[in-house]
Amino acid sequence: MDRVGQTPYYQAIHTRLIKQANTDDKGHFKVLLPAGRYSIFTKKKVISSMPAGGMKKNNIAPAEVLPGKNDKC
Repeated sequence: MDRVGQTPYYQAIHTRLIKQANTDDKGHFKVLLPAGRYSIFTKKKVISSMPAGGMKKNNIAPAEVLPGKNDKC
């Protein structure tokens, strides 16, 4: 990942993109994913970098999808 200085923004992520989704006017989104662990990034049109939502266990903006669960992010 190419971080922008000491900010929470990244210009490039060097891992495989799994899904991409648009949000509604309130920032809500929904994607169907297989069970697993993922990092979630947001991208604004006015900025060419992507903010991360925090680190946990060396994962950026972690989210876990469990089998048979419908979780909200």
